[in-house]
Amino acid sequence: MGGLLLRLRTWWETADRTQKVVTLFGSAFLVMLLAGSFYFATRPKMAMAYGGLTTADQGKVVAEIQRMGIPVEFDLQGNVKVPSDKVAQVQASLAASGMAPSSGHLGNNDLANINMMSPKAVEEARLTAIREGEIAKTIEVIGGVESARVLLNLGSKGAFAAEDDPPSASVTLIERAGASVGADQAKAIASLVAKAVPGLDPKNVTVVNQSGATLYDGAEISSYSGLVATKIEGQIAEARRIKRELQPILDRAYGPGNSLLTVRVEMNYDQAKERAEKMTAHADPISATTIQETMTGDAAGAGGVAGLGGGTGTTAAGNGTGYKGSHNEVQYPYDRTYTETEKAPGSITSLSLSVLVNSKTVTDIKPVEDVLRGFLGPKANDPNYSVAVTQAEFDDKAAKELQTLAASNSSKEMMQQVFSLLPVVALVLVSFIVLKSLGKTAKSQNVLVQALPDGTLAYSGGGEGAPMIAGSGATASQRSLERAVSAAGHVQAAHQEPVDIGDIQEKLNVPLEQIKKMASEKPAIVAMLLKTWLLEDR
Repeated sequence: MGGLLLRLRTWWETADRTQKVVTLFGSAFLVMLLAGSFYFATRPKMAMAYGGLTTADQGKVVAEIQRMGIPVEFDLQGNVKVPSDKVAQVQASLAASGMAPSSGHLGNNDLANINMMSPKAVEEARLTAIREGEIAKTIEVIGGVESARVLLNLGSKGAFAAEDDPPSASVTLIERAGASVGADQAKAIASLVAKAVPGLDPKNVTVVNQSGATLYDGAEISSYSGLVATKIEGQIAEARRIKRELQPILDRAYGPGNSLLTVRVEMNYDQAKERAEKMTAHADPISATTIQETMTGDAAGAGGVAGLGGGTGTTAAGNGTGYKGSHNEVQYPYDRTYTETEKAPGSITSLSLSVLVNSKTVTDIKPVEDVLRGFLGPKANDPNYSVAVTQAEFDDKAAKELQTLAASNSSKEMMQQVFSLLPVVALVLVSFIVLKSLGKTAKSQNVLVQALPDGTLAYSGGGEGAPMIAGSGATASQRSLERAVSAAGHVQAAHQEPVDIGDIQEKLNVPLEQIKKMASEKPAIVAMLLKTWLLEDR
């Protein structure tokens, strides 16, 4: 550990201002990045424990949860959130300690709290509140809904039917942050509430959000203007559906941008009922009657058939003396069946398919017409269903501009991705520079000599086994210098051939000569010595 600190200190003292600034900012950015990653990774997912509380109950619940050491969030709508894996624990602990809020949604568990001695009006109000709470809990399961509040009016019966007050309901939703409740979801919520209350018609249900915007109004939808709006929306939706189904076929056959499909739909939203009657006779009769007539006398002109016109028989006439006749009557039983059919609103009464094709690429329009007629099927010969194909030369300028714009947007997205990766790249680069600098410092420890202010030189690295050159009276700085010079001499001797210098006539300062030689061969090390000396004087 001491060696690492020494290396860091040596690197810091020998580094220039740019290296220090880059290292400081890089280290700070690294610490911030790690702290942010740790914060978001360890942040729990919050879920609602209680909703719609009064201010007093919310304060008590929040204080109790904080006393338990569990993270808690709350808002002005009376909602209290805790980590999703702690919801059951919080609810159980508060219930066991008697701190469970009384202003939240009531439920079926509160049926046991109804006093048998309570007046009927109080009991009915309590049951209504429990029903409202159960419906609100069910609505809160729907995506995009943070909390819900349901108010029910169960209606009343008057002395006459005209005096009846029908049931009604209003639902207030608090939407989740970043989410919203669509028209289809609001319609489903209204249907859910209507099915949960006996006798409640969806037209008497209203759904609003916390901003006061009406998401569903049953009275408006069931009115004439609401039916007209529903019809228009249905026609537009059906036209879009048909276009989504047909346009890809044309694009695949002739290429994107070479055909434009227009769909016009007329739909019937009138509610109609049809009644049909069918009579089916049995094969076996229920009765058969044969009638015979005989007449005698001088009725010379008489003859023919007498009796019922529906009967059958024969007549025998004499010479004015009379006749005989007979016919049969048969009655068959039959079944009478009545069929009443209610047509669902939204049936298509007319459909028009119009296609504009590019004459440069589509020279024959008959295949296009065949595709459209095949889509209509049996309705192709119906005069209310029409097909039209028109050729025209398309302007390619707009298509080219769109392609250019798409390429530009793609380049912008790529640049944004590159910019988002720049901090990571910068972090890796700074780490690489720091590690490289530390590595260079570690490698140079064996040959680093430090110049002291008193004019002596001290070795600041190397092993304990470096040979001693100076005598026993040398100072620690001198001994360090001698070990450094000796080590440098050994390193140089390992790479050079022995040189015969002859007899030495006069006494030489061997360390000084070796330092001079090292300065001529390795000026970078000498520059490091001088720089270290100057830093020590500051």
